[in-house]
Amino acid sequence: MLRLQTEKKATITIMNCYAPNSVVSEEDKGNFCLEFEANHEELVKGLTSCAKAAMKSHRLKDERMNPKAKQLLRHRGEIKRDPTTTHPEKITINKACREVSQRIP
Repeated sequence: MLRLQTEKKATITIMNCYAPNSVVSEEDKGNFCLEFEANHEELVKGLTSCAKAAMKSHRLKDERMNPKAKQLLRHRGEIKRDPTTTHPEKITINKACREVSQRIP
């Protein structure tokens, strides 16, 4: 089992296992299954906690945004949906949104 943590504190668990073949003793097969069940339960707990964290409300960030940032983000959405928007307009609004979002605490 390999656990990785991203810069944003998200944890990724990679589980790799090889099932015993017919050459292995019954005891080794039993030990493999017990170890696999323990690791599987740990993986399920980790995935459940990730899912719960993802379901949490993201309202706090929205509350921290100033009205100008919210207005820019809405405007960017309108520009993205408008097929007549020019490339310089898209670049300009994207840059403005990046700059404002970097100032959000």
